[in-house]
Amino acid sequence: MFLKGIKRIAPLVTLFLITSVVLFAQKGERDHVITWTPTSLAFTKIGLGYEYTLNEKIGLRLGIGWSYVTPGLIDSEFSNSNDAALFGEPDFDGLDITPELRFYPGGKAAEKFFIGPFLRYYKYGINNLAFDFEDGGGVDRTGEGDFNVNGFGGGIVLGGQWIANNGFVFGIHTGFGYAVAKFSGEVRNVSGVEPEEYKGLEQDLIDELNDIGANGEDNTIFDANDFGTYSTSNSVGMDSPNFPAPIIRFGLSIGYAF
Repeated sequence: MFLKGIKRIAPLVTLFLITSVVLFAQKGERDHVITWTPTSLAFTKIGLGYEYTLNEKIGLRLGIGWSYVTPGLIDSEFSNSNDAALFGEPDFDGLDITPELRFYPGGKAAEKFFIGPFLRYYKYGINNLAFDFEDGGGVDRTGEGDFNVNGFGGGIVLGGQWIANNGFVFGIHTGFGYAVAKFSGEVRNVSGVEPEEYKGLEQDLIDELNDIGANGEDNTIFDANDFGTYSTSNSVGMDSPNFPAPIIRFGLSIGYAF
């Protein structure tokens, strides 16, 4: 059901973008709006946006969000190893790109109530994370892990934006949609493991995934048989199948219009 929703949204967004680019008549008083979303700081994210008015009722906006968490916070909150010093400090970063088309039915473009479709691509990851686990033989191991999730999807955004005479901008928006996402993880430089033994760790991972399925621990999102696994001379990893993920948006923004 979720994937069908994405397939319905994408053609509509594409159609809106194509038909709107040619409509450059009767523009508003201000054609450019630059905004910053301070509420995104609550999620350790810097959110910036640029909107260009295509005509009197339509604006095209591009939002970019960059996330970063200090190594000390990740080490204390997320790392489950006492040997983090072996691998250096972990770090988290992420990027999302959100183009959207805004329709202003009750005012000039870039002002007052708006509604429209949006697309979003995102990628977030934790790298150099000391990771503890138990291998198939019951031996405790520690490795250096990288874990990433990325997705692409879209949805609907609505809100309001007001521009003062001096160009100051205040806005509020909310939105909801779905993305097709994928997760990947890799652990390398595992303690006490020789290069030729990583293939055995991959088999341990496969056995663990099969046990999840055999014990009925699967859910409607994941099927254990759809995971991909791999190993090299110093690492073992896995890739999840695609799965639906919600996109929830909310923010207050300030900026300048000219």
